[in-house]
Amino acid sequence: FSMALSRGATVATAFGGALTMGLASARKMLGNINPGILQFAKGALIAGVAFFALKKMFDAGFASFKRIDAAAKSFRNETGLLNSQTAGLGDKIKNVESSMASIGGSAEDAAKAAAEFTNTFDGIVQPSEEAMMNLVAMNKSLGVGLTEASQVAKVFRNLGDLTEDQAIAQTANVAQMAKLAGVAPQKVMADIASSSEEMYKFF
Repeated sequence: FSMALSRGATVATAFGGALTMGLASARKMLGNINPGILQFAKGALIAGVAFFALKKMFDAGFASFKRIDAAAKSFRNETGLLNSQTAGLGDKIKNVESSMASIGGSAEDAAKAAAEFTNTFDGIVQPSEEAMMNLVAMNKSLGVGLTEASQVAKVFRNLGDLTEDQAIAQTANVAQMAKLAGVAPQKVMADIASSSEEMYKFF
């Protein structure tokens, strides 16, 4: 059963194969098995496999919980915020990790994005789930640094009187336009971020 699961088989397929092999081996070893004993053995095997599958699911869930909890703790360490000030952060991190897994996003990436955003906005604003997803997506897909992306979002927020979510979305649009124009998005973000002081003076 374990070997079949490790090769990518579904639980149902792996269980069916394990059951068939187990009963075939039992028949060879014991010859003609009393039907009652055979039924008992089959029930015991089903119960054992069900317990094993439940344990695997519990282990996976516990590992996920530990990973999310560690990421949330990392965020608090980076920002200096208390547990009571970060209600719902774990759920955001979990959802971002789930949504960004296809491009290599992890709970740790989500926590780093959130911490960078919060610190850039002077510890006053925590990012929404959507903002965290945009930051992780820019970082993983376009190579944009979290620091630069957060700083550019702050520039857009201050210059255009945008909300934080709108500012992050605008930052993502600029990164995409840079890529379409054949310019490195990270270079564009770094240029905007380094020019922020001059931009504030003129606007």
